[in-house]
Amino acid sequence: MKKLLLGCLFLFGISMAVPQDKAKEAIEKYDKVVVLFMKKNCPYSLYLRDVMDKVFPHYRSNNINYVVVEISDDPDFYERTYNFGSVPTAFYYKNGQLQARHDSGNKRMTAGEIQGYVKRAYGV
Repeated sequence: MKKLLLGCLFLFGISMAVPQDKAKEAIEKYDKVVVLFMKKNCPYSLYLRDVMDKVFPHYRSNNINYVVVEISDDPDFYERTYNFGSVPTAFYYKNGQLQARHDSGNKRMTAGEIQGYVKRAYGV
């Protein structure tokens, strides 16, 4: 029965594969990384991405990496895996350990507020 089900799934092009986890790859690759989860059709996500895009180039000399993960294709996977319920949500990791996070509670986060999270997470 299991073989028949898997065969049907393959025949009809239904994918059961786990999506590529871009966040996990970044967390494992970099000592310091900020991961922004967002959706391309969310105005708050677009706003926060714009602000963070302007803030994080200033931290390159501190080896702080910034990765944007667009979750529109599989939001349930990312929300379950990283335990968040709304976007935008940003996680600040150091050596694979979560140091800080902020979510969509503040709809108009400023560059100064983001810099405060960077200082809390990385001491710079």
